[in-house]
Amino acid sequence: MKTLVNSIIVITLSLFCVYTSEAQDRKFSHQGTIGVGSVLLDESLSFHLAYNPGFYLRQNLDLLGQVSYSSSKITSAFLSGARGSLQSLNVLVGPRIYLRKEVKKFRPYFMLLVGINGHVEERNGETRPPVMEFGLCSGIMAEIDHFIFGFSVETPGVMALRLGYKI
Repeated sequence: MKTLVNSIIVITLSLFCVYTSEAQDRKFSHQGTIGVGSVLLDESLSFHLAYNPGFYLRQNLDLLGQVSYSSSKITSAFLSGARGSLQSLNVLVGPRIYLRKEVKKFRPYFMLLVGINGHVEERNGETRPPVMEFGLCSGIMAEIDHFIFGFSVETPGVMALRLGYKI
C-alpha cells in the first residue's frame, strides 16, 4: 500500500512539473466548484468544495488537477444504522475530455482523476483513525460560457451535484 501511495505521489508531481514548465505557451485555467450530495448507500448530507487547475493539451483534452474537500453528516449508515460524520480531502490529477469543440458555447466533458485521499470518520461518537488511501474522482460536467455544472463521484464514495466557475 505504501508503495502505491508513493508511486502516485511521484507520478502526480512529475506530471505537474512537466506541464508547469510549459504553462507559458499553453492555456492555463482555474475552476472552482461547490456542491451538495450524499455518501453512497448512507442516509447523509454532504458539502463539497473543489479547486481544479487545468492545462490545455489539445482541442478536446486538458490535464486536470483537483484539490477537494467534503464534509458529510451521516444520519444512518447502510448496514449498521450508525450516525456520525466523514471529512475527506482528495489531491488528484487526470484527463478532462471535452465532448464538443472549443468554439461551442455548451461543452460537456468527462473527467477521470486519480491520486491520494485522506479521510477521518466518526461513528456513534467514536472517532476512527485517519486513513490515507488511493483516491479517485469521476464525473460528467458541462461548461456554458464560464459556468460549470455537473455530477461527480469521488472517494470515499461521496456523490455530489456541483456548480462552479472557470477562469
